[in-house]
Amino acid sequence: MYGPTGFVRSLLLGVVRFQHCNGNYKANIVPVDFTVNALIASAWDVHNQHNGYIIYIIVTIKKKISGITST
Repeated sequence: MYGPTGFVRSLLLGVVRFQHCNGNYKANIVPVDFTVNALIASAWDVHNQHNGYIIYIIVTIKKKISGITST
């Protein structure tokens, strides 16, 4: 297992007893229900619009992503 789930599992099993962390880093974790809702909404939107390419981005951070422009 990878990610936060694997880390918590190793803590509960006693494999990892301590972890050095940097409090300045932010975890970019998207809950599953947000992802599923975005998938359903984007599929509905694509069904209603048949012109051109559409790119959907879902993130939890508020920092602007460089290189992405809206048209």
